[in-house]
Amino acid sequence: MLDEKIVRITEKDIPAAAGVHTRAFLDYPYALYTLKDGNPRPHQLYHLMVLTLRYACRYGEVYATPGMQAIAAWIPPDVGPDTNWRMIRVGALPVIWKVGPAAIRSCMVVRTIAHGLRQRHVTGPHWYLSQLGVEPHLQGQGFGRRLLTPKLRNIDRQGMAVYLETSNPRAIPFYERLGFHICEKVDLPKGGPPLWSMMRNSKQGE
Repeated sequence: MLDEKIVRITEKDIPAAAGVHTRAFLDYPYALYTLKDGNPRPHQLYHLMVLTLRYACRYGEVYATPGMQAIAAWIPPDVGPDTNWRMIRVGALPVIWKVGPAAIRSCMVVRTIAHGLRQRHVTGPHWYLSQLGVEPHLQGQGFGRRLLTPKLRNIDRQGMAVYLETSNPRAIPFYERLGFHICEKVDLPKGGPPLWSMMRNSKQGE
């Protein structure tokens, strides 16, 4: 059982949840790096967030604080990294036209690098924290911790590890306080920002 103060969202909640993540990630280094082909960045990012959250709703779990101040997307151990076929099933093809081919190519470059990091640093079953976003004006007020803590406790009871990537250096201390450690840092191509892979080992028995 998870904390009753967080809620699991479903397909009908995706537009609102994608709005939260769009606002949260608009100035995120990853977004600034990938969304540069002339289309309005909020428009591009919104459609990418809809796709990511739709994928997580279908193949994993998406949770929110009750007022949807924060949204977290999780992929469970039995799913593994995303595949092209799964992405197509959740609507990737229309997103290509809405986002633009140049942005999609940049996203695919980052996706390939991220998959390589994950293969290098994760050897056993694990949960993947695909995305965590908090409304910008509420960041630093504990909503992210409040949202993640119940799920992390549940994962600890399973004896599982958790893995994530981030391109935001300001997020690293937040995740370290939750028990994550840095596995590797790589610089994205053509002057791109760093990308950090982070792991949280099971706290079972501590």
